[in-house]
Amino acid sequence: ERGCVFCSDSKRIIEGEHRGVRTVDHVIEELEDCARLGFAEMFDDAGTIPINEWLHEFCNAMIKTGLNKRIKLGANLKPIKQDFKLINFNTDECFCSLNIEDPSWTENSPMKPNNIYSASKASGALFGRAFNKTHNLNVITTYCCNLFGKYQKDKLIPTIIKNVLDNKLVGIYGNGKERRSWLYTDDACNAISLLLDKGKIGEDYMINGIIEMSNNEVIDVIFNIFKKYNYIGKKHYIGQRLGHDFRYACDSSKLRSLGWEPKITFDNGIIEIIEDEIKKLNK
Repeated sequence: ERGCVFCSDSKRIIEGEHRGVRTVDHVIEELEDCARLGFAEMFDDAGTIPINEWLHEFCNAMIKTGLNKRIKLGANLKPIKQDFKLINFNTDECFCSLNIEDPSWTENSPMKPNNIYSASKASGALFGRAFNKTHNLNVITTYCCNLFGKYQKDKLIPTIIKNVLDNKLVGIYGNGKERRSWLYTDDACNAISLLLDKGKIGEDYMINGIIEMSNNEVIDVIFNIFKKYNYIGKKHYIGQRLGHDFRYACDSSKLRSLGWEPKITFDNGIIEIIEDEIKKLNK
């Protein structure tokens, strides 16, 4: 329990693996509902798989750590609690790469993942749908944009912040023009909490951010904020990564119709993270 808005009298974070059936059973027996959040493998790890080892690594690294967690969780829920509600928290990168003029995805958009990592996420979403349709498991699936918050590691924003604090260059893939929507983690947790109360079983919901920016724009905003704390950021461009989609964007009108609105601006969220990291350095 690390300060997330999900940690309250009625909601709490349980962090750990769900490889063991007994572990999952024990947790589920204590809960009324559940939100299955992210899993550990990273996009860059998926993109570095040699082609001659692709099938072996895909099965072992992606399916075992990604799909099997969803399959096991769904299989464990079915015999325990028929009224148990599961939020299958997924990502907007399940769909496809958009051009700048393309409309945002909706819940009815077809999934067309372009890399192994995205394909594993899309498959997990489909397994959730299958458990709902076949076994009447109370699954609600969400597709969320890029998240940022205090406890992230390795992703773009925490990497930028760490490198600036360490006086290191920030590497940017390709030309830095790839675009993503960004949402602070507290707002994402509020969306999940709302869906546990008001979400319709078997339905999908898009969770979109409060702002869409290119990677260049993200870095510039963070660098400008750092100047207020007397830190100077430096960047350089590196090679493009495999399967790097140009743009993701989803329309969260359906979720907003339930009363959800993101509240934390990108700048305010970044300021909160930077100040927290500077406090850690000064301890």
